[in-house]
Amino acid sequence: MKKIDTSKFFLIEDTDLLSISERASLTHNVQRLPFLWSAGSTTTKFPYYSHTLVHRPPEEKIIDSQYKPNIDSKYFYFYYNIVKKFCLKYKIEYSNVIRANINSTHFFPNYEYLDPHVDFSKEHLVILIYLNDVDITENKYNSTIIFNKKINYSEEYPLYCYDLSDYKEKIPIKCEIKPKLGKITCFNGSYFHANRFPKPGENRLVCVFNLLI
Repeated sequence: MKKIDTSKFFLIEDTDLLSISERASLTHNVQRLPFLWSAGSTTTKFPYYSHTLVHRPPEEKIIDSQYKPNIDSKYFYFYYNIVKKFCLKYKIEYSNVIRANINSTHFFPNYEYLDPHVDFSKEHLVILIYLNDVDITENKYNSTIIFNKKINYSEEYPLYCYDLSDYKEKIPIKCEIKPKLGKITCFNGSYFHANRFPKPGENRLVCVFNLLI
């Protein structure tokens, strides 16, 4: 296993890890999940449906390699086994699961994408498992955006989210990831990121894991 160098940007995209039957299991399982309405994600402008696999810790500073994740779903191990398989393939070392969630997002008019944000206050990885096929023929829909800006964890009060209603100057985009059923991606969680919204009438399903480095 190898320690990720978070001083440098990295991105892994894998479309071959899962077999045809495993992809079918993704579709089957997500159809059985109970989703709850969340009043907001980064800000209250963007409500969504979610299924919590692992709750975010009540205080971020308490989590370390010894912290016991608060598992809240019988489906956790199905998705976590995929994450472990991915990390084994790419020899990725991590020390704990911070949180895990399955998000179902829908179209929002008048916005290009969700507020740029960082998920956690310590060095971490973001792993995404895409759970459905959505329209990617137009660049303005569905992709995951990674911005060319990192959080400064050393600041006393670091900024974790840019509210698009207040932030007038756009943050430059570093890269975009196109979703596909069964695709798994991993990137350095210190980079601000967001997602473009699906087309009207579609929903975008993704499983998000934050892993403490």
